[in-house]
Amino acid sequence: MSGEPLFAAMFDCSRNAVMKLETVKTFARILKSFGYNALLLYTEDTYEIEGEPYFGYMRGRYTKEELKELDHYCSDLGIELIPCIQTLAHLNQLFRWPTYNDIHESKDILLPEEEKTYALIEKMFQTCRECFHSKRIHIGMDEADVGRGKYLDKHGYHPRKEIIAKHLQKVLAIADKYDYKPMMWSDMFFGNVFISELSPKQKEMVPPNVDMVYWDYYSQDENHYLKQIRNHQKVPNKMIFAGGLWSWLGFAPANQYALNRLKIASKACLKEGIHDIIMTLWKDNGGECSFFATLPSLFAAKRFFEGEYDVSKIREEFNELTKEKWQDFFLLDKLNSFNFHHYLEPSNVAKWSTYEDPLFHMFYDHVDLSEEKEWKILARKLKNAAKRSSNYSYIYLEGAALANFLSVKYGLAKKLYDAYQRREKENLKAFLPAFDKANKFLKSFYEAFRTLWYRENKTSGFEIQDARLGGLSYRLMDIKRIIQDYIDGKIDRIEELEDKKPLDINSKEKVDPEEDCGFYTYATNMSVNAY
Repeated sequence: MSGEPLFAAMFDCSRNAVMKLETVKTFARILKSFGYNALLLYTEDTYEIEGEPYFGYMRGRYTKEELKELDHYCSDLGIELIPCIQTLAHLNQLFRWPTYNDIHESKDILLPEEEKTYALIEKMFQTCRECFHSKRIHIGMDEADVGRGKYLDKHGYHPRKEIIAKHLQKVLAIADKYDYKPMMWSDMFFGNVFISELSPKQKEMVPPNVDMVYWDYYSQDENHYLKQIRNHQKVPNKMIFAGGLWSWLGFAPANQYALNRLKIASKACLKEGIHDIIMTLWKDNGGECSFFATLPSLFAAKRFFEGEYDVSKIREEFNELTKEKWQDFFLLDKLNSFNFHHYLEPSNVAKWSTYEDPLFHMFYDHVDLSEEKEWKILARKLKNAAKRSSNYSYIYLEGAALANFLSVKYGLAKKLYDAYQRREKENLKAFLPAFDKANKFLKSFYEAFRTLWYRENKTSGFEIQDARLGGLSYRLMDIKRIIQDYIDGKIDRIEELEDKKPLDINSKEKVDPEEDCGFYTYATNMSVNAY
């Protein structure tokens, strides 16, 4: 741990996609060339703990030997490899095993003030101390709605911040035992999107011997960042800022969205003298997006926090250093755009339009049928980008295959709904070939996605993609049969299409995919019956 400011990237290896060792090593080299000095490996339960066979069981967890190999490799490059674990919440997969029932508070949360909890946490630190040279460790502690489950049953009601403060003290004592300087996400004390002013009593709850990582991936208001930074500065703890590179929207990145926010955040940090920075790359809900798709954001973030905001200059530097085309990466962004010509705001359109059941029309109001042709145009552009790329042609080809699939699938639910409401059997019949064509393109996308996954990640976790995409294929075949039966008079109605939309088609109101239908989760996008 040198005296220079921390400038790190954190890679999520916990949401099914656990990067191969060679992928981690490649990113270590990239980070070094971009001017970073550290890499955080985010592992919830995806690392080996001696005496805990179900911790990360069948999850692609890193063995101790693998972690040691990565640590030595990064050290030789001059990159500090920092363990990033969870010591309170975000341990969803752990609690599928009954052996951890005694330390399960609720949801994905460990049970505070339980001896077995701290025995497990100590094993976490033992493993990290054995495998990593760094004296820094990230202990998580974010988004924990603690105190409403088993803790409440055992101890009665206590304010959440008080529970966390007491638990944190015990975790910090373990960290100190293993000679670690810990950092934690600060939202449980300070909030992040919504600023939480601390009372004098609450300030006393924040132990001084832990760095506070203020994460904010959303705000476009410099004053918001300044207020939150100054709020953190009211306690003596060192503050680290964490921005997001938006790798977690499904199959595609959101580079432009990330750059817009990071530029504003960096100005606030520089004004307040904040130079310790982490860029986060998450893999929410299955880990579909390649981290390499965010390379422009990864590069530009470092330059922004150095005070360079001339994007044309940054673009030229990126092209020269990587021998790749900056603008080609932004074609991948377009997969997650509602409007193909103005894609400054991200959505998960590529994911919800992939998985939306054609009989459920949940995203009816967000489908613009005039954009259908744009998918084919985008597919051609991505194929051309693949030809230009030295290292990432497989990512562009996966994007092209997805765009080809969506050239048929996008809008299918809307067209079926409209034709059925008008009882136009001939129009419904005309849609039948689309299901075969969609399945043909889906198979091609599956193969391209599989190639990407197995090139970058360990094998564990792809079985979920098999189930999702395989299920989608069979569902498309079944819907075709249902429509054919209706046309042939074997059934007198299609029940799903009998249900009217909750909002009138002509209403000015629109269904918001994030608020009403789910955002980037497969289950909420696929069907109202999924759970």
